[in-house]
Amino acid sequence: VSLDYKNLSVSYSDNIDFVNYFDFKPEDYLYFAKSDLMEKDKRGLINALTNAKRAIDCLIENILKNFDINIKKLPKVALDFCEEVLGDESKNIKPLSFRLFCALGLSPIILVKEVRSLRNKVEHEFNNPQKEDVLRACEVAELLINNLKAKEIYSCAIDISDIHRVRHSSRGSITGIRFDHTFVGDTNN
Repeated sequence: VSLDYKNLSVSYSDNIDFVNYFDFKPEDYLYFAKSDLMEKDKRGLINALTNAKRAIDCLIENILKNFDINIKKLPKVALDFCEEVLGDESKNIKPLSFRLFCALGLSPIILVKEVRSLRNKVEHEFNNPQKEDVLRACEVAELLINNLKAKEIYSCAIDISDIHRVRHSSRGSITGIRFDHTFVGDTNN
C-alpha cells in the first residue's frame, strides 16, 4: 500500500452513533459519583449515591430520546408492550422511562431497582447509606453505561491511512486499508 508511514492516520467507524441530548453525559455523573465516593464521609456517600442514580437516569432518558421515544407522550401500545414483556413483579415499576428501558432489554431490572430503592431510602427516609451499597450503586451505573456503549459499538471498521489521504476525502470513505466484517483490502487495487 502506498501510504506515508511517517504520517499515519488510524480511525474507526461504528454502526450506531448515539447523540447526547443533555448538558451532562451519564459518564459525567459517574465521574462525579466516584469522586464523591473518595470523600469517605457521610456527605460523600450521599452525593455519590445521588450521582450514581443520576448517571442511570441520564443514560435511560438519553437512550430513549435516541430511539425517538417521548416518555411524556408514551402511546398505549408501548405500555401494552411493557405489560407483555415484563413479569408481574415488574409491570408497575416507576418511572415509565425505566419500565420501558427494562422492557426493551436494555437493563436488568433488579440492579437498577436496588439503586433506586437505596437512593429513595436516603432521600425520603433520611437513612445513612452504607459504603458497600453506594459502591454497588456506582458499579451498577458503570455496568449499564459500558453495556450500552458495547451495544452502540457492536461492530467496528478500522481505516489505516495517512493524513494526506484523510484530509482530501469525504467522511466515511475508505482512504487506505480498511478492516471490517465485510471488507478487508487496499483501495489501490
